[in-house]
Amino acid sequence: MKYLLFNMRLFPALLFSFLLVCFYSCKDEEILQIVVGPEPPKSENTIDDINSNLKALQRMVVAQEKGLDVRSCVALTASSYNVELSDGNSFIVHTEITPLDKGESPVYAPKLGVKKEGDIYYWTIDDDWLNIKDAKVAVTPELSSIPVVGMDEDGYWTVKCNDDVKTLKRRAEAGTVKSIFNQVDIKGKTVTFRFSDGSLPIAFTIDDKDNPDEPVMGDLRRPISPDKPAWIFHIDTW
Repeated sequence: MKYLLFNMRLFPALLFSFLLVCFYSCKDEEILQIVVGPEPPKSENTIDDINSNLKALQRMVVAQEKGLDVRSCVALTASSYNVELSDGNSFIVHTEITPLDKGESPVYAPKLGVKKEGDIYYWTIDDDWLNIKDAKVAVTPELSSIPVVGMDEDGYWTVKCNDDVKTLKRRAEAGTVKSIFNQVDIKGKTVTFRFSDGSLPIAFTIDDKDNPDEPVMGDLRRPISPDKPAWIFHIDTW
């Protein structure tokens, strides 16, 4: 029993010696070299802004085909607008995209847009048709697919339509990304959405007859009026 206890006390030292001999006996070429690539930039807010604009663009095309008007267009920030259509649907437009990892230099991100062929609007990517399974993707009808921009685990840009994912050959880098929208103009009874690539703008008539006293522009999501009272609470947290 004493002999066994003595050996157990020596076991850690013997094990370390054995591993040390094995390590030094290995040849250099037998040692596995693990190369770790750069981490993909943080992209959650950037991707949210991009996909929000894609939803907005699809809503605009559908609204034009249905002959809808804009009920209100409210500035949420200096570069974000909440737009409500006359059918009750709403969307948010970003004229500036959150930078990737707070980078300051312009970098690539997939530029999706729409282009009309015949009487049908189709999605485009980087000024070419967006093809999924060798077929163009229609923007309308309303229930059709809206592309969803994302990244894979290696940091490469992806575009998803339903269950089909298209992986691009471009890796995301930290920096600034250009929005597809560069300006929202409100003049009189017209709101115009202008595009960064110089494409023809999309304009809507502002129809606020249901809310004649409600301002078109403002700092609140829902302006307060005597006809639409609301409670406002201010809470200090310590």
